[in-house]
Amino acid sequence: MLTSTERLNTIDWKEIFIYCPNSPTFLKWKHKRKARNGFLVNRPNDNMAGSITSQNLLSVSYNKEKYSIPKIIWVMHNGPLPDGYSVYFRDHNTLNSNIENLYIRATHLQLSEKYSNELFNYLKYDETSPTCLRWIDKCSKSSLIEINSPAGSLDTDDGYWKIHGLGGHYKVHRIIWFMHHGKLSKGMHIDHVNGIRNDNRIVNLRLVTQHTNSKNRSKSKNNKTGHNAISYYEGLNHRGTLIRRYTVCIAVAAYKKQSRSFSCTKYGDDLALALAIKYRDETIQKLNESGAGYTDRHGT
Repeated sequence: MLTSTERLNTIDWKEIFIYCPNSPTFLKWKHKRKARNGFLVNRPNDNMAGSITSQNLLSVSYNKEKYSIPKIIWVMHNGPLPDGYSVYFRDHNTLNSNIENLYIRATHLQLSEKYSNELFNYLKYDETSPTCLRWIDKCSKSSLIEINSPAGSLDTDDGYWKIHGLGGHYKVHRIIWFMHHGKLSKGMHIDHVNGIRNDNRIVNLRLVTQHTNSKNRSKSKNNKTGHNAISYYEGLNHRGTLIRRYTVCIAVAAYKKQSRSFSCTKYGDDLALALAIKYRDETIQKLNESGAGYTDRHGT
């Protein structure tokens, strides 16, 4: 199975989209009509491609797969995206996919062999430090580092403690994991169990896949129901009948979800929501009995 980056790089996006800085999504479909169920239909919104997700990101669906618009634009201008790299925004505005605003960097910088072996010469694990690391020696004679001072600075953009030095820029929690368990396997992530990104105590860190990492995700700021994995819908069906429902949607495996809806018309608002919460909790419990890895925090 291809990785998301491999799928991104195998498609000739210039044959599908036109880069358009004046479009809200910065992309337009190259062809104004598409086939659906054997019929040709017009694309909406003046041929604009994609939309804004609930996470305030630009995304577009193509051949039943969702793709990041900033990544597509980068590939259109610069060629294949290197494995392990992602696209970032110079002005930190995730809705500004102007090519001049985009740059790439490694998603997770790996500790090189040269410097990973020297970690214990410069750093020590100490939970009394706000970063959980302290300097025990200077990296160079000209360094302004004070011995026994907390190691790292807080990145206000993403909330992680980071260290600049030792041959690169590193997230402190990855260094701490390396100190206790050794080098990370490719494709694995370090998850903060309690969801607090600057809490780097080793008991708060666990090694997970990206899929498992998503199971410790807190409620989205755009969630309108107040309950994770539960959404509310209100609208008219094709017959003009008003539909109001709560829907539970839970990832049971990579690219596979389990969902169920509860009608407010049938049960009433309060009971429909209560049934949705009960179904979500019971489903997560069953999945965890099979080793799914959902945390208590996921439901809050």
